[in-house]
Amino acid sequence: MAYLPLMVGEEPVGAVMLGRSGHSPEFTPDDVELLELLTPRAATGIGQALRCTHEHETALEMQRAFLATPHIPGPGLEIASRYLPAGRGAEVGGDWLDAVALPSGRTQLVVGTSWDTGRGPPRP
Repeated sequence: MAYLPLMVGEEPVGAVMLGRSGHSPEFTPDDVELLELLTPRAATGIGQALRCTHEHETALEMQRAFLATPHIPGPGLEIASRYLPAGRGAEVGGDWLDAVALPSGRTQLVVGTSWDTGRGPPRP
């Protein structure tokens, strides 16, 4: 039986357990050496996947938290909005809107967009 922890730094992200049955020969030193080379690579991949998942969940939570709460900005005006996150790989920025009640009793509607500076401006 071979047990190898999958570690990223000091953090365990999993384990590999291997065994042989019946009359199979024990693990050779070459087998052990190969496992010792492969497990850190597997741990790195798993650690990266865990970080990406955490970052994605954090980004979605932040997007939801930044949504404007529904309100009536001024007399005679009601605004409805809906949030639909883009799918992965959409390579889009974020559109936003706001309504500001002005002292004159009028309402100013503001709409904007943002994009990742590494991707260039949004496509029409």
